[in-house]
Amino acid sequence: MKDYPWPKADWFDFSVMEEQFTRYAGYAVMTAPNCYCSPGVLTVIQDLFGMEKTLIDMYANPDLWKETAKYIMEFNLAFLTRYFEQARGRIHFFRIGEDYGTQRGLLFSREHYREFLAPLNKEMAELAKKNGAWYYQHSCGGIRDLIPDLLEIGVDVLDPLQVLATGMDPEGLKREFGGKLCFSGGVDEQELLPHGTVEDVHEGVDRLLDAMAPGGGFIIGPTHNFQEDIPTENIKALYDAAGRWSY
Repeated sequence: MKDYPWPKADWFDFSVMEEQFTRYAGYAVMTAPNCYCSPGVLTVIQDLFGMEKTLIDMYANPDLWKETAKYIMEFNLAFLTRYFEQARGRIHFFRIGEDYGTQRGLLFSREHYREFLAPLNKEMAELAKKNGAWYYQHSCGGIRDLIPDLLEIGVDVLDPLQVLATGMDPEGLKREFGGKLCFSGGVDEQELLPHGTVEDVHEGVDRLLDAMAPGGGFIIGPTHNFQEDIPTENIKALYDAAGRWSY
């Protein structure tokens, strides 16, 4: 670990952010996915060791996992400190992008989330919140059982609302967490968007907004990035239906 050439914050030119802030003045600004400014520790370890070994090591080799995470966090905190200093309060959402779930449930236990990931994410979230940013957590899959833990570490927005994954029904989530958490996503792209008609999309968006929009706390969108199997007319139908909905 000591001999590995870990990145350093000094390698990066933070002054280039100024042009981006100027270009997107007036928009909500979020740290970008798949970059150091969206630093999912689990994702980085998977990039280094592969997904299978990363998950097995939580059980079989926890000391290696935690030592790796320590070096990653040393960089993350140094990078993010410089990043937010340059931003001067102009970042609205701090995004941590990683996946904790499958279609049917969690990739690992709640206990392992609390032991391995929650303290790391909380530390980064606290730094972001000190600099005026909301904590935007990305995780696909059926992660219903983790939501209380995500709230405990300070998650403000959960993305995506993957409605066909186990436990992620919009009505139940809104009923239990609607006053505590903003949900993002919710328009199904496993079945509805790629295979439905324009009318199906209109009806699906109406049902979703009926369930999630009252009282606020919802950002409508697809359940992931739009994929190439989705007809363009269905993407347009999503936003047409959302635009005409009565709030």
